[in-house]
Amino acid sequence: MIAVTAGISQVGETRPWMVKHTLPVENGHGEVRMLHTFNSALANCKEFAFSVVNGDEANAPAQWYVATACQQTSGWKWASAEPAVDRWGNLQ
Repeated sequence: MIAVTAGISQVGETRPWMVKHTLPVENGHGEVRMLHTFNSALANCKEFAFSVVNGDEANAPAQWYVATACQQTSGWKWASAEPAVDRWGNLQ
């Protein structure tokens, strides 16, 4: 949902994102702030900042990250990895 929200956003725009499943697993919400777009011979891409809010309270803390999404025939998809993920070990 974050990549899709980034794909429909314009530079300078901020939009909310939310995932809400029937079972309360991997739900989340926050904001996407579009930073800039760039094109290559392979794809149209967008760099954006996004927040993940920890809880549903009005004053819940949010963590911010920067990522890239690129347009594919099936829609906007993540183009950046998660370098801080522990399971990647030496591949970080």
